Amino acid sequence: MQQESLTPQIDPLSIPASSSLKSQVQTFCLPPELEKWFEVDLENDPRDPTWIAAWTYFASALSSHGYHLFFTHILRPEDPSPTLHSADFFSPPRDPFRPGEEEAFVFAEFPYPLEREFTCHVPTVFPGYDFKHREVIIKALRTESGELSILETLSGPQARSNQDNHTIPVLAIVPVGGWTLVVMPAWGRVAQFAPISIGEYLQHVEQYLEGLAFMHNLGITHGDISQSNVLLNHRSNSFWIPNSLLDRRLFDLRVAYIDFGLARQFNGPPEALATCDRLVSSGGGTEPFISPEVARCLEEGGKWDAFSADVYSLAAVIQVELDKNKFSRTLVAQMCPIQVPFKPPVEDALSLHVPQLSELLRRMTTDVPEKRPSAQEALLEVRRLRQDTDPQTLALPGDSQSTAGPLDGSYYPVLKQP
Repeated sequence: MQQESLTPQIDPLSIPASSSLKSQVQTFCLPPELEKWFEVDLENDPRDPTWIAAWTYFASALSSHGYHLFFTHILRPEDPSPTLHSADFFSPPRDPFRPGEEEAFVFAEFPYPLEREFTCHVPTVFPGYDFKHREVIIKALRTESGELSILETLSGPQARSNQDNHTIPVLAIVPVGGWTLVVMPAWGRVAQFAPISIGEYLQHVEQYLEGLAFMHNLGITHGDISQSNVLLNHRSNSFWIPNSLLDRRLFDLRVAYIDFGLARQFNGPPEALATCDRLVSSGGGTEPFISPEVARCLEEGGKWDAFSADVYSLAAVIQVELDKNKFSRTLVAQMCPIQVPFKPPVEDALSLHVPQLSELLRRMTTDVPEKRPSAQEALLEVRRLRQDTDPQTLALPGDSQSTAGPLDGSYYPVLKQP
C-alpha cells in the first residue's frame, strides 16, 4: 500500500514537450514521503518506487525546457521499441564543448542506445534526451550544493571560452524547488580509448593536464579524479582496438572532467596559497586512484593538500589507462579470428621512445606530496616533450589502415571552421 501511495498520477512516458508546468516548477516541492528519495538503494531495487516517483515529478519541469527522461526501459525493460539516435542525423560538433543546434553532442561509432546501456547506480543521475533526440545526462543537486556553485563557475562565459577548460559542458540548469537539475551531454567512457600513435597519446595526456591546471588556476580542486570521472566525446558499444576502421581524423577527440561532488573552491591558485590554506580533511576519492596521504588521513585522521592529491590521482588514472590498454590490445590480438596486421601497442613505443613520460608519472605519484610537480608544471613538461619529439617518433607505431598517412598527434581540422 505504501508503494502505491508513492506512485504519481502522472504517466512519465506521456509528458508532452509543451508542458505548461513551467510556471509551477518554481514553487515546486516534493511531497514529504519523497524527501529521502536520493538515499534509496538502486543496487537492491533498480526500480525503487520512491526514486521513480521523484524523477517523475522532475520530468514535468524538464519537459518544459525541452528535455525528457528515458523512462521506457526502466519502467518497461521488456519494451523492444527502437530508439532514434542523433548520430544518424547530425554531424559531429566542430567544438564538442559548444555543440551547435544542428550538431550531435559526440562522435558515435555504432552506439548502443543510451537507455539500454546506462545503468542507474546513483539515484541523483538519470539519462534522457533533448527535443532533437540528442542523448543527455541529468544530475539533481541541492540548490545550496557547493557542486552547483563550482559547475556554474566552470560553465560561465569566461571560463567556457578558455580552450584549456576540459570540464563537461552544461546545457541547461533547471531549478525545481529545493533542487536544481543540471543537464549535460552524454559523452563516452575514457576507458574505451586506445591511442594509435605516440603523438596522439601525448596529446591525450596534455588534455588531462590542461583541464586540471585550468581548474587549479581557478582555485578549484576536483577531489575525485578517476577513470569514471573523465569522459570522451566519443561513444561506442565496445572499446577501441588498434587500426580501428574509425578514422579519428573525422572529429576532434577531447576529454572532459565530470562529477564535482567532492570538489573544493579555494581563494586562489595553489602557488598563491600558504600550505595551511591548501589543506582539507574530508572527501577522499575513488580507489585505486587515492594518494597515500589521503588514504592515511581518512583512516587515522588528519589533513592533506587537495591540489597535490589531485595530481597524484590523475597520474594514477594515466598509468592504469596505459596498463589496461596494453593488456586489452594483447588479448584482442590473441583472440582475433582473422589475421589483422596489429601494430605493437603504443604503450610499448612510449616506454621505449619517450621514457620522460614514465619519469613524469613517477614524480607525480611519489609518496611525498611536496615533491610532486603542480598540474601547471606537469602540463608544461608534456608540452615541451611533444615539441621536442621528432615527427617520425610521434607517428609510431603508425596507422597501417589509414590512406591519409600516419597520425602525428595533431588534430585534423576536417570538420573545423577555416
